[in-house]
Amino acid sequence: RFKSVQSASSVWIRAKEPLGFDFSKASLEVNSARFNSSAMKAQGDTVEIAMELGPGQMSLVRLSNVRLPPQGGTGLFDVISYDGMEMKDSAYDQTAFHTPAHIDLSEATLLNQYKRDTSGQFKLEASFGNRVGEWALLQFRLRVSADLPAPFRLRIAAASWRFSPLSAAVTEQLVDGRTAAIATELSEQAQLDQ
Repeated sequence: RFKSVQSASSVWIRAKEPLGFDFSKASLEVNSARFNSSAMKAQGDTVEIAMELGPGQMSLVRLSNVRLPPQGGTGLFDVISYDGMEMKDSAYDQTAFHTPAHIDLSEATLLNQYKRDTSGQFKLEASFGNRVGEWALLQFRLRVSADLPAPFRLRIAAASWRFSPLSAAVTEQLVDGRTAAIATELSEQAQLDQ
């Protein structure tokens, strides 16, 4: 959505960040009207749309079938309007939506009370699987492809499991190998489940 200041005959949009947007197969809708592909030229992270703009006109541009970048993060865009070859309005580094971050889950373990024992007293019991009705420790590593600006929410749910919110802890592994505890707040639902 943008508002033109001067009359123009086309709009040029470039997705600057995160790197990897691809508009080449996108389809276009402006102010709820479908446009044919000849009204749009797209190559990689840049799209040019032929459309008449009047001074002070509010326009809503929707592009579908856009290939999102492999990394998530805050979208940063440049928007420039032209009348023929003459530049009219420009807005650089405009923040837009957050593209989704890829989340990789690895090193998942589920340890019942016997498997967590280090005394060796429960070797036989530790060889059994986890049993229904027992408390267990669930550990896993999450790796995200982009910074998650605060506040963000991590929700873990499983229909047949009950989690103890008070025992939950989140630790960040730093690039240098050290770890740091991350302060967390319980959601309203988690507070009710205590």
